[in-house]
Amino acid sequence: MATTSVTVTRSNEIINGLLTNTVITTSSTAAYGPTGPQGPAGPMGVTGPVGPQGPTGPQGQQGDTGPTGATGPTGATGAQGIQGLQGPQGTTGATGPQGATGPKGDTGDTGLTGATGATGATGATGPQGLKGDTGDTGPTGPAGATGATGPTGPKGDTGDIGPTGLTGATGATGPTGATGPQGPQGIQGDIGPAGPTGPTGATGATGATGPQGPAGQGVPVGGTAGQLLSKINSTDYNTQWINAPATNPLSNTAFGALVTMETK
Repeated sequence: MATTSVTVTRSNEIINGLLTNTVITTSSTAAYGPTGPQGPAGPMGVTGPVGPQGPTGPQGQQGDTGPTGATGPTGATGAQGIQGLQGPQGTTGATGPQGATGPKGDTGDTGLTGATGATGATGATGPQGLKGDTGDTGPTGPAGATGATGPTGPKGDTGDIGPTGLTGATGATGPTGATGPQGPQGIQGDIGPAGPTGPTGATGATGATGPQGPAGQGVPVGGTAGQLLSKINSTDYNTQWINAPATNPLSNTAFGALVTMETK
């Protein structure tokens, strides 16, 4: 006596583009002799009526993500952020060349005359003839009346210049003369280093969302009722529509690997 268990996995139907598998297990007990030769395959039986729809199979793996749609147009620019704090004053550039001197202003009023300096020492007297001994000086008589001024004698030689007297007090400043015309612009000095960057302004409002990009790669067009989508090779999206396997898995070599037989 032996027990033969036959487990058959076959395609039942396609639901929502997914292959649903049905497992049928048959057990029987019988005496058996040696296995006879393989008989010829019988003719294909008439397809039975479609059974009731089985429960929905588990969700298949998600297909590859379609390519990214084109980027939508840039949203409107957000409002300008607040002005950052002003950086510190840069160093002063080099002074430009002196502009041309403007015309001389009107002479101010003469200041007050300073005090007269001390009289300089008398210059050296020229050589004198031989002099007799001086007698004793008599007492000074009373001063006589001033006689008429005699004519001016010839100018004697100028004596040596005496030392400069003390400077008199500075006279009051005269009124300022009219301003001369503006001299030409001097060359601009070097630009001072930039001050530190002010704090970042507040972020502007988000721009409007761009239009939806084109749909990614989906199920290719074509195919007929009952066909399955099959990969041709490992290249992305390289698929084709194929006919579904026969409903009898035992007569279809494509399902030979799905039949497991155990003898006990």
